[in-house]
Amino acid sequence: MSRREDIAQWVVAWGRQAGIDLAPDANGHFNFVVDGIPIRLSMEADIASSLLGAILEDRDLSASQGAMRALLEFAHLGVASQRCGVSLSDDGRPVLWLWLDWARLDAAGLTNTLNGFAATAAAGRQILAEKAAADHAAGGFKPHQMVQSDWMDEFGPLTRHLRV
Repeated sequence: MSRREDIAQWVVAWGRQAGIDLAPDANGHFNFVVDGIPIRLSMEADIASSLLGAILEDRDLSASQGAMRALLEFAHLGVASQRCGVSLSDDGRPVLWLWLDWARLDAAGLTNTLNGFAATAAAGRQILAEKAAADHAAGGFKPHQMVQSDWMDEFGPLTRHLRV
């Protein structure tokens, strides 16, 4: 049995435990919904990795300064996002994502990762729900202000300031 087949079996078993009937699509990827959040687990055999992705909000939030700030705060140093990345899809929807290296996966680790990812996606969605309505432009955020940044000394040409 291939590593891809092992992982697919583990995903199906996790789905049974979570009460989700999972089966791979024609490309071998898994698409499912947890707590109303669409999640996809890709099976990238050519690079022996999988990508977990969750759409945190199914609408374009790119024009909302409050939502963008909330996403950046959520992803800051990977603390709240549990080392997951966040980005915007080409149509402005916020996405939570995590790459999984197949060489480091076992059944228990994948189960923990899937459970944790679903919980992190729910937390990200909640943060967006709370903050998307609040527009920070009226209060404290001023475009193009200079921010002192001592920890950035190693980056050289920024000369200790970051333009925001």
